[in-house]
Amino acid sequence: MKRFINKIYMLTATFISVCMIGNINVKADTAEELDCNVVISNGSSSYNVSDGSYDTSVTLNSGDTVTVSLNTPAMGVYIIWGKPVEEWTLKIGDKEEKRGNNGFLHEYIEFETEISEFTIVADSGNTLTDIYCYSKGELPEDVQVWEPMCEKADILLLSTHADDEILFFGGILPYYAGEMGYEVQVVYFSEYWTGANIREHEKLDGLWHAGVTHYPYTGDFMDLYADNLEAAIQLFGEEKPVEFVVEMLRRFKPQIAVAQDENGEYGHGTHMLTSLAMKKAVEISMEETSYPESANKYGVWDVPKTYLHLYGENEIVLDCRSPLSHFGGKTTLEVAAESYKKHVSQQWCWFYVDDEYEYSCAKYGLYRTTVGVDTTNDIMENITDYKTQYEEEQKRKEEESIRESQSIAEAESLKEESRREQESIKAEEERKQNSGRTVRNVILVIAGIVVAVMILYFILLMRVVSKRKKRRKKRKNSK
Repeated sequence: MKRFINKIYMLTATFISVCMIGNINVKADTAEELDCNVVISNGSSSYNVSDGSYDTSVTLNSGDTVTVSLNTPAMGVYIIWGKPVEEWTLKIGDKEEKRGNNGFLHEYIEFETEISEFTIVADSGNTLTDIYCYSKGELPEDVQVWEPMCEKADILLLSTHADDEILFFGGILPYYAGEMGYEVQVVYFSEYWTGANIREHEKLDGLWHAGVTHYPYTGDFMDLYADNLEAAIQLFGEEKPVEFVVEMLRRFKPQIAVAQDENGEYGHGTHMLTSLAMKKAVEISMEETSYPESANKYGVWDVPKTYLHLYGENEIVLDCRSPLSHFGGKTTLEVAAESYKKHVSQQWCWFYVDDEYEYSCAKYGLYRTTVGVDTTNDIMENITDYKTQYEEEQKRKEEESIRESQSIAEAESLKEESRREQESIKAEEERKQNSGRTVRNVILVIAGIVVAVMILYFILLMRVVSKRKKRRKKRKNSK
């Protein structure tokens, strides 16, 4: 018993030691935010780009530079821009690299090697809000390393405003984007550059926290409130919103499109308009004659499944309360609630994230389908995601290539077998021919020998006959 207890003690001690070592390694591998010295060529205060506030920034005119030097070498820089990004140049030593083409408002740039100094050159002018430099290692969770917008989206989510994507679609984003890793493209109808700029930052923070990694697309419609659908149509028209949604469907080719409640959730007319635009768009996006400009640019597209928030037909209720491994055991509802908190400027509102109240983020209805109705509470039912499609296509091509290789090998084998058979036949014919020639030669030799023998015999016979004649003649003469 004592030995058994000692063994348990040793195993426990070993386990604790391994865990402690593991924790040390994790800490050692975590990137640290580094102190950096920032010098702005136009004399602006560096405090405005190091205070961690979206409300302060520095305006850079064309040709202005921001030089960053560090005592501890950095592996990357996280830049928060204050306005839509113009092209700029990153200078490291003698090397220059053009940046800004992706338009990321929050942009992390990883260096090829650790460096102690770099310079940002404003080619056309920019507004810089914050700069953070990080050492080598795993980045903090709030550092956003965006991927470009989807080429093809498994799910396209049309959000009228920043925060609607969390309040009303919070049951979708953490699970399908974060946990399942599907290609999720968020499209915003409203922009805030003509309004509260901070909301452009908040929506990125909320999306990133919810597990979305593809940069969102933002339309050019102003953030205007409408009491009803008619008022929204008066503000925005109907044609332009429908054209916008059709273009988004054709560009991102989603397998699933999701829009807001046709009643505008709490009655917001612009929500009603974007829902109406989605309903009309999915009926015509496959027609080349409808909005031909986007059809020529992106091709046409027929969306397999379209859902509307709180739609009363073909209803599904998403599971928002199961733990998600991607988020350390938090539920979809918990992650969505945290993501909504990222919309700091909107926390004065009475809205909140929940899956049970009248604006539940878990309830949707299947408005249109080309692949059959749902039998489960999964919006991806009857859909094969693009990643799986790609893998299956690659597998099919690989198998086809193997079959072609096997066919070629078999053909070569048959060809070689045929060649060997032909050679064998030819050799047999040659052997037979040689054998025939040999027999003929033997016969000729034998015939020659026989003839020679016969001639010799005839000569000998003639000699004998001649000798006999001579003897007879001689005897006759002697008588």
